[in-house]
Amino acid sequence: MIGILFNKEVLPAFIITNPSGYKIELTKDLPMRESWMGIYFKDKRIGFSNTVINQDVDSGIAGYRINETTLLKLNILGEDRFVRIRGNAFFNEDYALKNFYYKMVSGSYKIDVSGEIADNFLKVKLDNGQGKIEKNIAVKNNTLISSSIAPFLLFKKLDASKELNFEIFDPVSMAINKVNIKKIGSDLIESGGNKIEADIFEIDCYGIKTRTWMARDGDILKEESGLGFTMLKENAKDAMNISNSFLGQGRDLLSEFSLSSNLEIKDPRNVSYFKIEKDNADLEIYRDREPEIQKALNIPIEDIPQEQFVESKDDRIIKLAKEIVGAEKNSWLAAKKILKWTYSNIRKTPTLSVPSALSVLVNMEGDCNEHTVLFTALTRSLGIPTKMVAGLVYLEGSFYYHVWPKVYVGKWINMDPTLGQETSDATHIPLVEGGIKEQIELIKIISELKIEVLDYK
Repeated sequence: MIGILFNKEVLPAFIITNPSGYKIELTKDLPMRESWMGIYFKDKRIGFSNTVINQDVDSGIAGYRINETTLLKLNILGEDRFVRIRGNAFFNEDYALKNFYYKMVSGSYKIDVSGEIADNFLKVKLDNGQGKIEKNIAVKNNTLISSSIAPFLLFKKLDASKELNFEIFDPVSMAINKVNIKKIGSDLIESGGNKIEADIFEIDCYGIKTRTWMARDGDILKEESGLGFTMLKENAKDAMNISNSFLGQGRDLLSEFSLSSNLEIKDPRNVSYFKIEKDNADLEIYRDREPEIQKALNIPIEDIPQEQFVESKDDRIIKLAKEIVGAEKNSWLAAKKILKWTYSNIRKTPTLSVPSALSVLVNMEGDCNEHTVLFTALTRSLGIPTKMVAGLVYLEGSFYYHVWPKVYVGKWINMDPTLGQETSDATHIPLVEGGIKEQIELIKIISELKIEVLDYK
């Protein structure tokens, strides 16, 4: 969940529709424009971003290139984790996007995304190191721009009576989302030791509202989200000074996004009944009962289409699943064997990534996301319907964001390969079901969710 959050906060996206018809105004007299931004989480420095816009030539075409570099240093459970991001996009002299490239590396995990415009299609290729995904998206003849330079190019055209509405293509989830931008005021802001007059813009994307302060010359001075993330314009030396994470100054990142419990729950892994108040409504959760073995369906139950990042049709996944279950045909017994294998063989370590089943199979490590996506691919490969559930789980006095699977074996059963639970305990609070695209919905409620424990057994 944290990996998805950072994807939405700092990774580039590409605007593919501009219904307002604004034209880009990157002057041909400006050979280069560069900015450095320090990235903060709750006033603690966690990284930097560098953006360079310059004139360039690509395949004999004159135009402009935008290069971006982002480095995040995050502390999770006492360990420093680095996320490295690089990307570039090339535009011709008419400001039309011709191609882009983007790469994210986090520990053993990586994602490469590239694309080009041809015949009114955005042709995208995604490579996670274990497999490639290609997708063609029809685009209109409007100019395509990178979100990282959208403020410089577009915001200055807005006044209080106008709004910009876009659709953006997210290169990681391969999904399209809507964006709304409007000017909400002006203010003096301190930057580089000076007070600078800046216009303030509100960006509504993925249900998260971010504010941007832009100087009259187009420089972005500050960006701020309601999730505790802030980006400030700085000089290169200050921006790159991330020698100290915020570990020694407070809780780690996972704890920062947890919700404290009003009650201490004893022996939470054995809780069978859980009653809570969530957003002013009571919710009762019961631990699933194991199905009677003779009533569980035999595999395959159905042929399940392959989902992005859940490579259930890959020969390596199919082979492993068959090796794990052997001659077992009972879907419940097969699911339990896969859970036991996943729990026992995947090293448990916090990971900032957008995991795929094949990547997990190669790296053999990860947190709840990695355990769940591999388990899901293995069970689906055998024809066992499996959903991924994102929500909360109780641990040591707080509720942490968590992902787990549930399988259909004649009835739906929640399981947890990360905790090794054949039936997940009742402190698992489901919020959304589905893959990356659906789990993005969590971002909309992270800062607003309220949980109160009323009773448990």
